[in-house]
Amino acid sequence: MMSTRTNAPWLAVGVALLGAPALHASFVDLDGDLGNNTWNGGVVVSPINTATTTPFTHVSANGDITGDVIATNTGGANFELTITNVVFNALNTAGVTIINLLVRHSYEIDPTTFPGPYLAEHMIDGTWSTAPSNSVDLESFHGTGVLTISPPPLSLTNSLMTTSFNLGPTSASVPLTTNIYTIQMNLRLAIDGAGTITLPNSADSFATYIPTPATAALLALGGLASTRRRR
Repeated sequence: MMSTRTNAPWLAVGVALLGAPALHASFVDLDGDLGNNTWNGGVVVSPINTATTTPFTHVSANGDITGDVIATNTGGANFELTITNVVFNALNTAGVTIINLLVRHSYEIDPTTFPGPYLAEHMIDGTWSTAPSNSVDLESFHGTGVLTISPPPLSLTNSLMTTSFNLGPTSASVPLTTNIYTIQMNLRLAIDGAGTITLPNSADSFATYIPTPATAALLALGGLASTRRRR
């Protein structure tokens, strides 16, 4: 079952706070059978050519989770939000332990050079204990302004009792309506009995600028000019 958290209001908030002092760290919110916790409730708009890491750790009687959220803004044209280094341990030997992790970040766009559209994609891979009711679900919401676009969600239950999973990527096109790009990821992990799910690589959601033929030609000329200047 996918998360039912709402996703639209955060886009308008990100736009409204563009001129405010930015902390640049990602917003991370945990709920579920381990309890609730939130990391960084501040403004989260990354300037062009910046990268930030937001670590999170939570321990409860039912288990624990730790990991990092990495947000990267490359050139005001390519944006990536990554949940990585995750270790989720469940201690309950009877029943399923579920956590929901919501991660959100906004990025400054160079709208003159990169007017859109953008290709939004997401993927996830990791390892898990072999209980058949283990499951992983990933949703991503991409947008500029109040518009949100979602790549098809990724979902898997460990009915085959494998030791690893690899899902995606799936993709969608996102038009540009403002100079702020926001990505939100909703990650749901479930462990059947006592066990572990790890994301040693990551759950990734990223956006890549799609140049029109005319824009691609201009960018190529710009690159050629830069090459010539360096000679």
